[in-house]
Amino acid sequence: MGKQLTTNRPAQALPTDWIERLWVRMQAHFGGRWIDHWAGLGEDEMAEVKTEWGRQLFGFTGDEIARGLDMLDDWIPSLNRFKLLCRPVVDPEVAWVEATHGAAARERGEFGNWSSPVVYWAYVEFGGYDLRHLTYKQGEKQWKQCLALAQQLADEGALQPIPAPARALPAPGAAVTDKESGRQKAAELVATVAQGMQADRPMVAGPAHADPLALRGDYKDWARRMLSNPEGKSITSIKMAQRALGLDK
Repeated sequence: MGKQLTTNRPAQALPTDWIERLWVRMQAHFGGRWIDHWAGLGEDEMAEVKTEWGRQLFGFTGDEIARGLDMLDDWIPSLNRFKLLCRPVVDPEVAWVEATHGAAARERGEFGNWSSPVVYWAYVEFGGYDLRHLTYKQGEKQWKQCLALAQQLADEGALQPIPAPARALPAPGAAVTDKESGRQKAAELVATVAQGMQADRPMVAGPAHADPLALRGDYKDWARRMLSNPEGKSITSIKMAQRALGLDK
């Protein structure tokens, strides 16, 4: 059976105050021409225009909207034109080069210079190892698929922001720990794990003969750990973790 269209689902949209601030920025850039552009519309019609802009721009980040405003020229943009200014069509080969530099920065513990979350998550989905060891021609088909998936999620407003980078590992031989410090860190680690296991246990204890694994809780700690440190995880894995925790609704 095909999907049934429903009309009772509320449309998602940017907050009203975002659109109002956008209108102020447009007027500051275009002056009276921005007001004249909408001349003739009544109050209700103007409200509907702003509502439609809010719907169409849902899922765009503040950085993307700021990019669109920075890219304005002397021509008043249509809604579709403004969306392209905010989120330009990604050139796959240019994005590949960007991702290779960005991946190297992430390995050093740096954020990296990313033009869009689409490129970052395409890199994560593609895999850093393949990105480093394949030429663009060798990985072109899979890379375009990863970009398309990330772009689709971005269009749906489901793409996560770029996470902070994981701390870079020390150079070989640079991390030296004396025995006492090592024992202390090990004890702290054991205590942390024990606290985490205790937190997962239900409030009501089971019988003495109960399966100890049954007292561990909902077995979703893997999902919480993944979302707390998404670096290097694929989009598919992130979505599975969100689904496990009920965060995909």
